[in-house]
Parts: sequence; structure tokens; C-alpha cells
Amino acid sequence: MWGTDTVTPNDPVQGGIGDCWLVASASSIAEDPQRLKDIFKVQETNKVGVYALQMYLLGTPITVTIDDYLPFDIDHPLMLLYSMISLDKAVWFPLFEKAAAKYLGNYEMIYGGYAYAALEMFLGVPNDYYYTSSYTADELWEIFTDEDSKNSMITAGSYSGGGSDQDENENGVPYSHAYTVLSTLTLEDGTRLVRMRNPWNKEKFFGDWSDRSETWTEALRAEAGDMFGNDGEYFMAIEDFSTNYSSITIAYDIQGWHRSYEGVFADDEPHDPTQLCLYDSTKYNQYKFNLSSSVD
Repeated sequence: MWGTDTVTPNDPVQGGIGDCWLVASASSIAEDPQRLKDIFKVQETNKVGVYALQMYLLGTPITVTIDDYLPFDIDHPLMLLYSMISLDKAVWFPLFEKAAAKYLGNYEMIYGGYAYAALEMFLGVPNDYYYTSSYTADELWEIFTDEDSKNSMITAGSYSGGGSDQDENENGVPYSHAYTVLSTLTLEDGTRLVRMRNPWNKEKFFGDWSDRSETWTEALRAEAGDMFGNDGEYFMAIEDFSTNYSSITIAYDIQGWHRSYEGVFADDEPHDPTQLCLYDSTKYNQYKFNLSSSVD
């Protein structure tokens, strides 16, 4: 289930569907392996091929049950069509992805989305959304370092550009694409770097402090550690962040928090037995669901 290296943020790899928002969110959850494992009520692969995941609807816990029938590429029968098996053979993310597809209706429904929706769906957590243009580099750095120290989950979205992630800006960053913000690093010379991960598991950033950038010296590379393979992870100076990314989502790590949730009928409206009104305490809104449809 977890692979030979146990859970890591590099396990989720995007395949042939545009669910970078889901992949980036899963990577941020997986920064804390136990936080990710707690989503799975069945934590070992099994011959029956049945798995149950803890998910949330408007902050209310639900169980989503799936089988292990996964879509394979008809032209490459040994390759999954959507998310990939990780290099260390972890299979949890294809199951995670299938649970999201079932929750939303089908695989097509996970094409395009926002990281905050994935984090609410799998963890039921409150989150904040920031437009980077509203903050200075110093303010963004303070946000990143503070939230990273709290074990928060941080994702980023690039600018929309032409609307396709097949197009990219002058630094090689694809447009309309989601990323995981893994950590921050301050070098001895005072340079402030943000460590990013591309869900494609390969680098597409070629600016200063990228893997192949000439700004790195051998001493600085040693200081940064083993971060220079084509594995989707790379560094970027905080001063360049808002140039390449338009937004960030921060979801709080609520392990150990006490949860409360409540279902409320809309008694102040004309009675309609097919309508149920749920109150979401994290968003302070009311939502209506038609009881003729069901969530499995």
C-alpha cells in the first residue's frame, strides 16, 4: 500500500487527466505520513480488493468504499491511464484518486479543480486562500515559514495564461497548474528559497535557483542537500514566487482537534421532505441537497 519507502510527498504522480489540484493536495497531506494513512480505513492491500476511505461532506465524516479496478491505458496495457504507481511501488494514490472520482461522480469530474476543495473533501479542514499579488515577498515568506512550522498543508496555483497547462511562462512554469509548497530554506548567504513540487514528477522551472541554474555553487548545493534530480522538486527564490504563482491555499493541520458537526432541517421554509439543509460550521453557509440522490 505505502511502497518500500513508506508514504512520501513524491508518491502521487499525475497521469492522463487534469487533476493536478488533487495530486498537489495529496502530496501536501503526505508530508505527514500518519495524516495520510489515517484517511485509509483499510491500510493493507487485500485479495478481495475492497478499500474504505474516510472523507468529509460539509465537514461531516462519511465513508467512501471502492474496489481496486483501475483504468489502464489501452495502448500501454502495463500503464495506468490516470495516476501512476510511484517508483517505490506505492499504490495508495491511485486508490485515493478513485475515491475522489467516486465521491464526485466519475473520473471526468476530477478534471480541473482547486486544492482547497480536495483538502476539505479528504480532511474536512478549514483553509485560507491568498492572492500573491496582494503580498510582498517578505509577507509571503512570513506566511510560508509560520505555516510550515505548524505542519500546515500549502499548495500554489500558477497563473491562468492561455488556460492550458501545456503552455508555460518564460521560466518554464506551466499555466493553470497546481503545485505543492513543501518547505522553505534560508541559505547561509541569506537567500530565501521555497521548495516546490510539480505533480508531473519532473521539473518545468528553469529560472534562478532551479536545478540547472548557474546561481548554485557547489557549496550551496551541498547546503541544500540531495535536491537536484529530475523528480519534480525544485527551489525558487521568494522574490520570484508571485511572478510565477498567482495564489496559495493553506489548510490547517487539525490532527488532535475536536470536531463538531450538525445537520439542521430548514424549518423556517415551506416544508419539502425532499430537501435537507446542512449547516457547515467551517464556512458558515447553508447548503441544500436533494434526498433523491445519494452519497455512497
